[in-house]
Amino acid sequence: MSRLEEIKRAYGYGGRLPKDTYPYWLIQRVESSKKVTDEALKQIDVTQARNERLEKRVGELEHHLKMANEAMKISNDSSLSNFILEQQNQRFKQALEFYADEDNYVYPLLYTEDDKPIHDQSEVDMDGGKKARQALEESK
Repeated sequence: MSRLEEIKRAYGYGGRLPKDTYPYWLIQRVESSKKVTDEALKQIDVTQARNERLEKRVGELEHHLKMANEAMKISNDSSLSNFILEQQNQRFKQALEFYADEDNYVYPLLYTEDDKPIHDQSEVDMDGGKKARQALEESK
């Protein structure tokens, strides 16, 4: 039996105790406070359960954020790799275009001061593979 029940029994609460007495009023206040306290405890339980759900959700969101950051890092790394590969591809393309251009194999016909023809080297001969070696070296 609770202490409140003992007091009620001792004072005859609910039967003999007049409503205009101090003990009656005090018992009413204690019971009212007990109801408020019980409701507050229920709300605390509800709040604690809600907090646990929110903490779990925060953990899930933090995990998703970590995964998104890792994906972004990989994406940034891929973008950088793509940029580097595009630059390398451009250097190789320029070198290939130079060697593929038939005009670069033509020997220019030069003349001396006395109008004698001189065959000089073509652009490709003068290059001697320098453009290809440079493009390969820059790709390392």
